[in-house]
Amino acid sequence: MMGCTKSRSCWRALGVVAVMVFGLVAGTVVSYTSASADGWDFVYGDPGPANYSRYQDVALAPDGSTYMTGFYSGTFNGLTSTDAYRYFLQRVGSSGAVAWTKEINTTALPTQSIPYTPDLIVDGLGNPFVGVLDAWFAYDSAGAVVNSMSVPCCWGYPQRTPPLTPVVDGGFVAIVSASAPKLQHRGPDLGLLWEIDLSALMDAPSACAFCGGVVPDVTAVSDGTFWVVGRKNRALVTQQDALSMVHVSAHGLQIVAVKHFGIIPSTSLSPGVGSIVASSDSFIWVAVNAGTLFKVVSFAPADGHVLGDVNAVLPADDISTPGGIVNFGGLDFSRVNDPTAITPSEGVDQRRVLINGARLVVVARCGFVNSQPCGSQAALHPANATVMLSYSIRGPLGGGLSLLASRVLSSTASVYGMDADSTGNAVAVGSTTNGVVYAGGIETVRARAVEAGSNEQAVATRNPVGNLNTVVEFKAVAPVRVFDTRPGEPDGVVTVVKQKYSDANVVKVKVAGKLGIPVNGAGAVSLNVTVVDPAGAGFVTVYPCGERPLVSSLNFIAGQTVANAVLAPLSASGEVCFYSNSATHLLADVNGWFRAGLGFSAVSPSRVFDTRLDQPQGNVAVVQRKYGGATELRVRVTGAGGVPLANVGAVSLNVTAIDPVGAGYVTVYPCGERPLASNLNFNAGQTVPNAVMTSVSASGEICLYSNVDTNLLADVNGWFASGSSFHALSPVRLMDTRPDSAQGAVPVTKQKYGPTAVLRIMVAGVGGVPSAGVTAVSLNVTVVDPVGAGYVTVFPCGVQPLASNVNYTAGRTVPNSVIAPVSGAGEVCFYSNVDAHLLADVNGWISS
Repeated sequence: MMGCTKSRSCWRALGVVAVMVFGLVAGTVVSYTSASADGWDFVYGDPGPANYSRYQDVALAPDGSTYMTGFYSGTFNGLTSTDAYRYFLQRVGSSGAVAWTKEINTTALPTQSIPYTPDLIVDGLGNPFVGVLDAWFAYDSAGAVVNSMSVPCCWGYPQRTPPLTPVVDGGFVAIVSASAPKLQHRGPDLGLLWEIDLSALMDAPSACAFCGGVVPDVTAVSDGTFWVVGRKNRALVTQQDALSMVHVSAHGLQIVAVKHFGIIPSTSLSPGVGSIVASSDSFIWVAVNAGTLFKVVSFAPADGHVLGDVNAVLPADDISTPGGIVNFGGLDFSRVNDPTAITPSEGVDQRRVLINGARLVVVARCGFVNSQPCGSQAALHPANATVMLSYSIRGPLGGGLSLLASRVLSSTASVYGMDADSTGNAVAVGSTTNGVVYAGGIETVRARAVEAGSNEQAVATRNPVGNLNTVVEFKAVAPVRVFDTRPGEPDGVVTVVKQKYSDANVVKVKVAGKLGIPVNGAGAVSLNVTVVDPAGAGFVTVYPCGERPLVSSLNFIAGQTVANAVLAPLSASGEVCFYSNSATHLLADVNGWFRAGLGFSAVSPSRVFDTRLDQPQGNVAVVQRKYGGATELRVRVTGAGGVPLANVGAVSLNVTAIDPVGAGYVTVYPCGERPLASNLNFNAGQTVPNAVMTSVSASGEICLYSNVDTNLLADVNGWFASGSSFHALSPVRLMDTRPDSAQGAVPVTKQKYGPTAVLRIMVAGVGGVPSAGVTAVSLNVTVVDPVGAGYVTVFPCGVQPLASNVNYTAGRTVPNSVIAPVSGAGEVCFYSNVDAHLLADVNGWISS
């Protein structure tokens, strides 16, 4: 039943308190940006000291609307209750606009305590149902009550209805009866469609609220059947107690019953919170007691056999927060914090397994758990650091959780419910005490005002960590320094020994888990690598740590400062190694990463070809001589060096010109019409490398053209599948600041640019780049005739990062390839710390 909305099989409401994105320091006005283009957040509660409101549960409907329920006092969206708490049901459209708000006709609520949480679902036909206190209510989409009925239940909680599980073809199933478990299917009008007695297969818990025992739980699976999980006490002294599982057909008939002796489902003292954590087409996760500990065990939905223990440990990803770096590695989501605690504990506050078991969403606090540090750098963990994290799940045992997105939450508000639909849209609901007043899409940068000292107000957010179905192939990040070996310079994110490195010393850097690059799931990182003050001529090889390939990533001469872009594959442990054959300082900046197994496939770098007479052939044999002028070099790259024969849209190369006879340039392109653009520029006798991402021709070939004779070599480090998020373009000149050169696709003022004049270029909508949906562009940036030694930083216009993309000396012409993140307005900025001419060619773009 994975196409359903708010199925307890798809996403389990655990009744735990979580901190939400809403709520700011009183009296402040701040800008706010979300990662989601189809989301919103709203404060729905009426402001004022006489009003109090809280959302407690949420369910998404098939038509994209959202149903929310909770309680209020005072006024709330046209309702009034001056003397007591009242329950309500509300419907909002996909844009967040309120369609209607209805008061639920219940008995009087106790005023000295927070009301019980209602149970809210929407069935596969779009019908909403609420279970609250001792009654069920069925509604239609217009907010009219179709029917209601009292429910004598439930397990020692006389004012609690049993939890509901929606059915695709209408209605819901629920386990009822205070004395013996029975599974009922009720239709859209609450009429009884069928009932099956389970009392011979599992035991009812004790008939008092806190006497222990296991409340039976139910989940729906995609074929329309149901699994019920409970406890069966031992019949004989020599036996063990058992976890009992019963498979029930869509028509209420028993399919199979299974007992797992020695495995006990976890005890629940909170109604509505059962032992089933999640289910999907390939697993059912059940929380069990394991002595004094808790764990999650995975069972097969086909026949109920044990698949194994779930790896419930969160990976050690560094998350940037305003208070510093936090890391939730080592936290175990098999346990959650006590929702009734006055002072929340560090650890996991909330967990949801969503979208047919493909996503795990966790809200966690960083600090100390069981006297152990939350993550590996406890000294850096600020107090009250709470983050919502979205992971992809790999397989029925949950291992290899890969971080997809994170969002730092505020400690001034709480989440009480969350739901997601089959398309990946998620809504979280709760309340805030900061009276935030605004409305609008969360993707919009805007100011929001805050009132101090407010009572709780109901708040909701859609897609706080983006659409859960979306897995981005390339994730751009604002350029950040990874490491710097120079003694007089600050450390990067990774600390290294401050010294020059050569043959005997390889720089090994673990980037997985840093800078938003997940511990699991990243295949390669986009780096800009710089050599500073080398002792002699040489080269640097950047490679996934292990056996070093015989290739070069950048070449240099003594005393030179040289940078080059590198797409670096990661080792299995998430590391990148840097080897130099001559002693030199090294530094590296990261500007993005590629997810493994999607559109980009990293390969261990290997030599494709080498035109030098005294060197071995690469994977592709070529006539070994200098090329230039009227003779282009045509090379078939598919089927060589780890690149497959078919389904290749583009390749990632490092191309080097060696010993050219004069000043000139090289253009790399899919064989056919040659574009008027360059990939690397050089002077006579130089060795100049540059990273190149180029599409391949229909026959799998690329062509290299040099306007003067030169030797050429190329190394491959990855390839892009046809139809991937990287869209290769025939290179186009975007801009050129030289007065004697033609304008590019973007006209600019013809002058040198320096520290007081940042060049801002609109890249969206020009040169073959679309006007929307662009995460980053692949550029070749060239510095011409700088007045002194310096560097260029290419960045999404906004805060300028402390990183460099091109390094140069006075009078030099220096190119470098750049994968440049694009701002929300579609712009890229170029900063040079000394006056220089700049030009840029675009050869591809990456879709969001």
